[in-house]
Order: sequence, then structure tokens, then C-alpha cells
Amino acid sequence: MAFPDRLKGFAITTLGVVILSPDALLIMLIGTDLWTMVFWRNLLVALSLCAYLVHDHGRKTLAAYTGLGGYGCLGAVCFAGSSVFFVSAIGHTSVANTMAILGTAPLFAAVFSLALLREQVERGTWLAIASCLVGIGVIFSGSLKTGGLIGDLAAMGAAASMAGVFVSVRAAPNVDNRAMLSLGGFASAGAILLFGSLATVTGDAWLYLLLLGGVVVPISLTLITVGPRYITAAEVSLIMLLEMVFSPFLVWLVLGLAPSLATVAGASVILVTLTVYYTGVLVRLNSTASD
Repeated sequence: MAFPDRLKGFAITTLGVVILSPDALLIMLIGTDLWTMVFWRNLLVALSLCAYLVHDHGRKTLAAYTGLGGYGCLGAVCFAGSSVFFVSAIGHTSVANTMAILGTAPLFAAVFSLALLREQVERGTWLAIASCLVGIGVIFSGSLKTGGLIGDLAAMGAAASMAGVFVSVRAAPNVDNRAMLSLGGFASAGAILLFGSLATVTGDAWLYLLLLGGVVVPISLTLITVGPRYITAAEVSLIMLLEMVFSPFLVWLVLGLAPSLATVAGASVILVTLTVYYTGVLVRLNSTASD
């Protein structure tokens, strides 16, 4: 793979993760029940992405949906599942725990890529994944003592689902990611509307919802799902761990909710691992460019 393309994948994915960082904070500020949150979050994301599609494709918008294919539809299902798991995790465990446990996503992505795409993962990536899992184990140990296990398991479900999204994009690079994500958003919102009950959203919560579903999530995920076209799904998932640093900091800064000692310790292991890993990646990219 050419150096410029791989560097582009890292840069675009990183930008998307930075934009996504207020996600957990906005969910907490909205403060409504789980199913109402998922319904409005996914519906607004779907409507926003559909509007972008109509703007770009006009009358050919429908073709973007009909051309998704098997992997595109799989990605839509995974996105719907990741939204439910993520919001559930935020409601049952700390934001810091949720963000750090999303660190299992690279492992899922590596396994899914190997099983579905026969795509080999570099040794250095496997070592980084293993080190991140050590940090996640530390976080789990603290959660077992504080009763946050259900939330932690939901966070792991979100990690597996997002890995499925990235692998789907990797398998079908010509699919319009906005169609895939919006289809998942419409499907999950429709299912909740049919089988669940929605609470009333009032006041400032609407502003936070519009910011979350209309701006933050659609723009960030559009960028992040471009990443697998240039780098592996495991590498995209590793970059996603940067949210582990930004999201708890924003929650602590705005709401004053400090993470536990176990979470800080586990997150530190993950952060050091990523720093070493990406330093090595940049050195290899510079070496390739020089050659």
C-alpha cells in the first residue's frame, strides 16, 4: 500500500475520533432513558446522513442504498447494535470504563478480518492488542468490585459491533458509508418505535440531541469509516482508543465525575501502548517515504 494512502487513513480516522469525543458527555447531559436516547440519536444520525446523500447524489440516492450488498447490510446491522450497546454501557458503568473497554475492538477487528477477509495482522499490532487487553483486565477488576459489570459487558458488545462495521467497510470499499450508517440508524430507530415506548424529551436536552445526532456522530463516523479503505480494521480500532483519553476528560471537566483508580491505571496502560505503537508506525512510514 502506498505511503500517502496509509498516512491518509491514519489522519482521517484520527480526526473523526477527535470529533466523536463529546459523544459520551452529550449522552449524559441529555439524561433520558436508554431506548429514547438510542431512538433519537440514531434517527437524527440517519436523517443527517441521508440529507448528505441527497445533496451529493440527488435522484441517484436510492442507488446508494440498493448497492450496499451483503457486507454493506452487515455493517448497517453492526452499527445499529453498537449504538444500543454504547448507550447502555454509558447508563450502567462510568464513561471512563466504557471508553477503555472499547479497547477490545482491535482484537475483535483482527479476528474478524482474519476469519472473513483472510487478512493477516502485523505482529506489532497483535502485541499492541495484547497489551491493551492487560489494561482492560485491570479496569474489569475494578468494575467487579463496584457493580459495573453489566455496563462493562455492554461496552464490549459495542466494541465488537464497531469492529464489525470497520471490517464490513474493509470488505466493500466502494460502498457509500453514509448509506450503510443511515440504514442502520433507520432500522434501529424503527425497531424501537415499534416495540418500545419513548419518554418525553424537553428543554436543553433537545439542543444536546440535535448536536449529538445531527452533527457530532454523523460527521465523525463518516470520517472514521473512511479509514478502513486505507488501513486495516484493527488499526482503525486502535485509533478509536484515543476517545478513551478525550471522553472521560470532558466528562470530568464538565460534570466533575472522576474515574476510579483502577480505570486510571488500566487506561494508562492502554495510552502508553498506543503511544509506543504509533511512534513505531510513524517511524516506519517515514522510513518508507525516504526510500
